[in-house]
Amino acid sequence: MKNIILIMYCLVSTLFAQLPVGYDTLKVIENNQVLYSSTCGGLNHSNVFKADINEDGKEDIIVYDRIHMFNYGQVKCFVNIGNNNEAKYRYDYYLSNAFPKLVNWAIFKDFNQDGKVDIFTSTTGGIRVYKNTSTAGNFSFQLFKNILYSNYNPSGNPVNAPIYASSVGLPAISDIDNDGDLDILTFSSIGFSVEYHINKSKEWYNHSDSLVFQLETNCWGNFSEGNCSVTFNNCSNRFDHFSNIEKIYHSGSCITCADLDKDGDKDLLLGDVSCNNIIYLHNTGNSSNANIQDTTRLFPNYPSKASTTIIKLNNFPCVYYDDFDNDGKKDLVASPNLSAGENYNCIWFYKNVGTSTKDSFIFIKKNFLIEHCIDVGEGAYPLIIDIDNDGKKDLLIGNLGYYNTFKPNSNVSTLTYYRNIGTLSTPQFSLITRDYLNLSSLQKLNLAPTAGDIDNDGDIDILLGDNAGKIHWLENTAGFGFPCNFSIIHQNMFGISVSTPPAYPFLYDVNNDGKLDLIIGNKQNRIVYYQNIGTLSTPNFSLITTNFGNVNTNLNPIYYAGDGGTVPFMYKENNTTYLLCGSINGNLILYDQIDGNLNGTFRTVDTMVNRICTGIRSAPQYVDINNDGIRDLIVGNYSGGIHYFSSKAVNVPEIIQDDNVFQMYPNPSNTEVTIECQNNFNIDKSRIQIIDITGKKVVIEVEKKNYNSWKVDVSILSNGIYLLQILSANNEILKTFKLIKIQ
Repeated sequence: MKNIILIMYCLVSTLFAQLPVGYDTLKVIENNQVLYSSTCGGLNHSNVFKADINEDGKEDIIVYDRIHMFNYGQVKCFVNIGNNNEAKYRYDYYLSNAFPKLVNWAIFKDFNQDGKVDIFTSTTGGIRVYKNTSTAGNFSFQLFKNILYSNYNPSGNPVNAPIYASSVGLPAISDIDNDGDLDILTFSSIGFSVEYHINKSKEWYNHSDSLVFQLETNCWGNFSEGNCSVTFNNCSNRFDHFSNIEKIYHSGSCITCADLDKDGDKDLLLGDVSCNNIIYLHNTGNSSNANIQDTTRLFPNYPSKASTTIIKLNNFPCVYYDDFDNDGKKDLVASPNLSAGENYNCIWFYKNVGTSTKDSFIFIKKNFLIEHCIDVGEGAYPLIIDIDNDGKKDLLIGNLGYYNTFKPNSNVSTLTYYRNIGTLSTPQFSLITRDYLNLSSLQKLNLAPTAGDIDNDGDIDILLGDNAGKIHWLENTAGFGFPCNFSIIHQNMFGISVSTPPAYPFLYDVNNDGKLDLIIGNKQNRIVYYQNIGTLSTPNFSLITTNFGNVNTNLNPIYYAGDGGTVPFMYKENNTTYLLCGSINGNLILYDQIDGNLNGTFRTVDTMVNRICTGIRSAPQYVDINNDGIRDLIVGNYSGGIHYFSSKAVNVPEIIQDDNVFQMYPNPSNTEVTIECQNNFNIDKSRIQIIDITGKKVVIEVEKKNYNSWKVDVSILSNGIYLLQILSANNEILKTFKLIKIQ
């Protein structure tokens, strides 16, 4: 049956949610060097691994940024563009978004030796595994094991139970016995001894891809750990022999296997949730019988004195052992595994300068990968504003803060200023200062800026929201036509106090009376509306409602219970007012039916605009920065960076969801493509739409083949790239494919 009429109805009802932008990069200069990953979105608390993602023969870097505790993190891929002996990597947006949603932690390793990286990740009480099912031109993963089991009684009646792995820590996935398959070391649920789960895939099946485990020992290495120290020859002693006080054991540790002395067995590098250092544990045993008999907390000064900077990194450092500078020797990087710690200088790189018989590490830098990203610490709230009044739009970024090294467990909030030194049509930004106007001296947290001429004197003022729910006025006294001069700072000028802070303000003439009003997002995931009841030159804001438009942006209250943050942006397009909101879960949510309905409920147009989800606590700016008359999109996030989606981007975002319900083939195609739905998904109430790179809907013929598949005729399409979207009965986009039409 032909569905053209039905498809056109669906297109009309949903297409306007697609903003005419695609992922792009910004040219940014910092410290006299061009950042080649400027819009990677920042990094905070990173699990860091090497793998050849794009199959070019060079190993790339995969980072899982935990962002903060107990929520979905963000996978970020950095493609290896360096030569031998060169650590040079560039962020790839499309590869990054092809990974499934992961929580708590992630380890990227090839368990079945097919040359493609797989994923071990956290699930409730254990370890989940995704298998890399990529084929040429189609990067994808499929759930392989919902949870890994082990036989805890291999010498008697089998007792199969999940392998425990803390959601806070990180187990070791490594070939402990050197037989070619991946084994697991993990702290027991009590948290003081290490269990060794041996993978029997090689022994039983002569291959590595079965992931069948049995408990080899619950006391690997014959040691216990607690209070940031190690006890030898004892896995059950919870008491300190010197003080006779019971030790405090932890809720999580990260374990890294590294044969530093090249003797064929695995030594350990151990980080702990209650510590800020890495403990080196030297294995004096062998690959079949580990025995830890030497440790140091001054790592990596041991076993070599080559390094003068030990790892001492707030909060809960974990280390990763691989060849990061492409010289053939495995180096180390260290990154915190928890929030409330380092969030800018948070990936420490140690180069291996050792020999073939012994590793030795020297400290190189604290901002590996981050040095080529826009990163303002924790939280990023961008503002597009012409600071120097040269007609080109500059970039200010507020933040929750840079980690305060002088006051542990605290941040320093600032505005970071990037000046636009490019042309009107080709923006290029240069870092001027990370503390614009010396706002750190105010000692306010979570500075979120918005701008507008609120006193009608011809220049642009700035309002700042903060962590206490207050609004501060940076008054511009420059006058019309002059560079901004924010010479007066009015703290809490208007007496506003948002009851569920932080405050995320936005200036906009909501009621069309010629005066800028104030809407403020808050932690309750709602928006407060203050009407400007003052005069053109003397603003005065009066509370109208604490539930503007009945907006609620928390789309996942289970994962984000007790947390939140709505960041609003209002704009007018074709005489229609829209509200674009950043959210705690990272989606951008679009509302309309605002005009003439200020006291009513706004309509939700889309809960995931353009399928964009670049990290939690998203903060949008939808402004034309390249002077082509079409708005561009900049999105900040909690990792402290930004993503840029340009109206001039030639690439169309391809977001691949992790449910593996839908498949499309062949792609590219010159005649037709088939869409198949798996897992017994019934297509009767679903629809398909095609969108070209300009955002225009395309009329195509779709034939239903059976209850779970379509045939789509693409022969009439011009050659190029299109979005093919599958829509539910209520117009939710279930899947987006990048369709390539060829002759």
